[in-house]
Amino acid sequence: MTTEVDGLLRELKALEIVYEQGLLPEPAYVFKHAVIQDVAYNSLLVQRRKELHRAVGYAIEDLYADRLTEHYEELAHHFQHGEEWAKAFEYLARSGNRAKDAYANDTALDFFGRTLDVAARVVPPLPAQRLIQVHQHRGRVFMLLARYDDAISESERMRALAREAHDRRAEGEALADLAFAYWATFKTEHVPHVKRFAEEARVIAEETGDQHVLARSLTYLGSFDQIGGRLLDADAKRGVAVAVEVHDGLSELFSLSFACLSHIALGDYAEALAKLHDTLRKARDRNNAFFQGRLINTLGWLYQELGDFRRAHEHNRESLDVAARINNSNVEISAAINIGLDYLAFGEATRAVGHLEETLTRIEKFGYGAHRWRWTIHATAYLAEALLAARNPAAAQVQAERALAQAHATGSMKYVGKCHALLGDIALAERHPSRAIEEFGRALDVARRLEYPTLTWQAAHRLAAAEWDAGKREDAVTHAGLAAETIATITNRVPEPALRETFLNWAPVNEAQALLDRLRRG
Repeated sequence: MTTEVDGLLRELKALEIVYEQGLLPEPAYVFKHAVIQDVAYNSLLVQRRKELHRAVGYAIEDLYADRLTEHYEELAHHFQHGEEWAKAFEYLARSGNRAKDAYANDTALDFFGRTLDVAARVVPPLPAQRLIQVHQHRGRVFMLLARYDDAISESERMRALAREAHDRRAEGEALADLAFAYWATFKTEHVPHVKRFAEEARVIAEETGDQHVLARSLTYLGSFDQIGGRLLDADAKRGVAVAVEVHDGLSELFSLSFACLSHIALGDYAEALAKLHDTLRKARDRNNAFFQGRLINTLGWLYQELGDFRRAHEHNRESLDVAARINNSNVEISAAINIGLDYLAFGEATRAVGHLEETLTRIEKFGYGAHRWRWTIHATAYLAEALLAARNPAAAQVQAERALAQAHATGSMKYVGKCHALLGDIALAERHPSRAIEEFGRALDVARRLEYPTLTWQAAHRLAAAEWDAGKREDAVTHAGLAAETIATITNRVPEPALRETFLNWAPVNEAQALLDRLRRG
């Protein structure tokens, strides 16, 4: 510091205009009052202000060269006001990325918006790749904020720039981002866009060898396999997706949450529980309440599959609480449907009927896209089951046939199987054993084709009971044996002793075991 400047600072301190900030490694002087600072700043000519901002920016670069990261925001401020546009662009973009990585989403959007404003002033013009990155990062922040239309707009701009620059990798990334943004809207009319963009992204990824884009495109395409009941296809595609490091936290949660569903449906309970708890931890760490609610709900479904309805209900209620906190109908309706099955398992058939009818009304009001028809099938099937338990087989038949027609129309094979099993139960209640055997047989065929163990043992057990009553003893023993074998396989796959014991004490499991013992005794 020069003697002249030192003298001026001492004079300003004596006049109590500035004071020295202590406990800092370098000397720092601060105006005593913001008004004084404003007066001093505004007294400078505009050109002089620009020069000072530039000088401060370069000084910070020199002084803190080994830890510039801590000063990105200051550098962005000074270089922008100093109209050093190239450096302003650089530090604004870095500040935006820093805010994005800290999930300070509104701050990130402000920085990225300023970055794009500055970009138009840089001479010579910036390479397209730099602008592509900003649009991509801005779009991903919009995704985190569920501002899907804005995210789509950013990805469209990114794709246009990538095409102009003949940058196939960037174009693939833009297409994958577009597929994800359209998927997240949950609008039926956007399904073709999701498939088209995901497939175009996959083709480019195969061409460029971009494993990240390949993983993402296969994840989105795999989600449609899962909806269609092609669980092994979905898992194979998703396996590629999770085998590589995914591009950001949101897509990772997306991919992992779908993987959890496949693990449960295929009976990989240890893997499902481990992945659910790990993914839920990540969702909490990233403060993503939507995925927290959905994953808690998925845990509820897992416990339902294993007959632990007490724990299932706790998780489903917690998921409902999350939905209320964030005002999200997607999480709310998913939890509400599961709660209907909980009531049924607790022996409260009338309550289950009322709850599920109310839930169907809410689906009609708030459902959208693929979720609307999936929820409708799900809730309608449970309503049919509840109506049957409430001794109203005629009404149950109407709902079961409605659910079956929708499941066939949408390729939801799991629910095709479930509905055939329900129709078998209804046929037995109406004393039509031959029709019941036919329906249970169809349910079992679907379950075995999907390799869905829960429906396999349940359909095989009910088929065996119907065959025994119809005098088909040999077939009955075969199917009762299949039910028992599947139950044993499930038991061996349950990782927690307490959960395993709960499953084995579940009334339908005991009935299946008892039937086999009775059939073997003749």
